[in-house]
Amino acid sequence: MVLLALTTSLVNSTHLPALGQIQETDAGEAIPAEIVLRLLSSDVLEAQQIFLYELPNDLPIQLPLPDQATVLASVVYRVEGFDFDFYRVLLDVPHPPETVAAQYREQLELSGWEEPRPTAGDLAGFIPSAARLENQFVFCSADKTQGIFASASSQADNSTGLDLNLAPITGDHSSCRSDLASAQPPDFESPMPLLSPPVGAIVTPQDSSASGSKPNEYFYVEVDATIESELSAEAIAQHYAAQWESAGWSPYGEETNGSVKKVWRLEDEAGQPWQGTLTIEPSAEQSGVYRAIATVEVLQENSHE
Repeated sequence: MVLLALTTSLVNSTHLPALGQIQETDAGEAIPAEIVLRLLSSDVLEAQQIFLYELPNDLPIQLPLPDQATVLASVVYRVEGFDFDFYRVLLDVPHPPETVAAQYREQLELSGWEEPRPTAGDLAGFIPSAARLENQFVFCSADKTQGIFASASSQADNSTGLDLNLAPITGDHSSCRSDLASAQPPDFESPMPLLSPPVGAIVTPQDSSASGSKPNEYFYVEVDATIESELSAEAIAQHYAAQWESAGWSPYGEETNGSVKKVWRLEDEAGQPWQGTLTIEPSAEQSGVYRAIATVEVLQENSHE
């Protein structure tokens, strides 16, 4: 389970009513707690408890709060199909969203929390850029057991509504454990390099495929990505070429005809020859958008020189 995907889907599926709606009806009568909890539930979430103006008393970890923050409401959810609780905390902070987001990031870092690092897919290749949504971010606890998804939004008085969502980290493929996963050797055999994005570029991995005669032992791997960048196709290709060559690949050829294609050769530890290619294709519809394709394949004896 990827923490970011989990928390954003839960946030989008449930919205807290205004506090006045929670406290009383138009007739001045208090709304029963069971009705409020049903209003806060969804297909994937069951609201267990709601707290006004305070944090839940059973948080699994100490939750850092911004300076001068006021707690408006907290909700404890049970996630369908999972044996854990999900916590949502709404805060008011008397500063603009940009200030609150920057200061809260710094506060989390000083408290030992870390932002997850993006990694490539199981077949290696293009690492996605760590593009942030405006004033939205994810942090992971130092022990990699909890994650916070935070969203800061502007309010009418130029203060900030800060929405904090706290959930446990489950599974080795969580974004909060990507740094642990990336430190492990891959469970397949192919020399596809890891390709870090150019500075300022938005890299989004797309399709990937592999062929092989044995499980986790491939003779052909292909990975695709979309790149948004002010750089030219040649400059992007040069950026990635340096990483291919740092991984031990030797330049073998290049073609330039609108698109840029670079070719390398490599002999692995077992003496098997490989050929790698990188193609950067400009979009015909949109300036500054490219399709990037990287392949590695075993060379047959009659094609190896």
